[in-house]
Amino acid sequence: VTSANCASPLKPGGAVSLINKTAFEQWAYINRTGYFLRPGEQLPPIPVAVGTVTTQAVSAMANYGVRDWLNVLGSVPYVWTNASQGVLHGQSGFEDLSLAVKTTPLRMRTGHFGTLRGIALIAGSIPMTDYTPDFLPLSIGLQSKTLTGRGMVNFLSTRGVYVNAAAAYTFRGNVTLDRPYYYTNGQLYLSNEVAMPNVFDYSVGVGYYRHDMKVIGTFAEQQTRGGGDIRRQDMPFV
Repeated sequence: VTSANCASPLKPGGAVSLINKTAFEQWAYINRTGYFLRPGEQLPPIPVAVGTVTTQAVSAMANYGVRDWLNVLGSVPYVWTNASQGVLHGQSGFEDLSLAVKTTPLRMRTGHFGTLRGIALIAGSIPMTDYTPDFLPLSIGLQSKTLTGRGMVNFLSTRGVYVNAAAAYTFRGNVTLDRPYYYTNGQLYLSNEVAMPNVFDYSVGVGYYRHDMKVIGTFAEQQTRGGGDIRRQDMPFV
């Protein structure tokens, strides 16, 4: 919901859809091998390979048009993961319930050049089940409550030239682990609660959008506002 294009709102009314994302490679952990040694023992490393990690999801999404300029959106994803090698078992279950309100405060024709539109969205998510987040890349989510504000401006010319710019900031709640300690950013924490850094992202897109044809190239970047590198012996971690 928070990253939907949301280019044009629905007329007053609603819609519900099911989306099936099958076997897409969300994680590029191909033939990745880690090595572990028992403390105090001089043994050859024991290789643990996860092979190809596959994440699949089926999402139920709803979009209700309250007004021409106001939409309410929601989504409920069911996610399952699998590793092609090794002893780590995948997870499955409902991930996070997402709800959003989207409005179009700006819609203006610029003479014979085209239409300028501004879109604003406020969204939030909350975990639906008690899945563990401390099992990447096989966990189904991060178990963090989020609140996102997103703004978008796009221009569509009468000749079909399309330009879009968007930016968002996401506040993320703390995550609870199934262990009483963790190490991050050069420090050992004797706690099971991890502070998740907030996230800023932006994107710029240019392309052609006319009739039933839409071809757009997009550059996007996501930046976390904090956090630290994960040491090899600390994997997996949120």
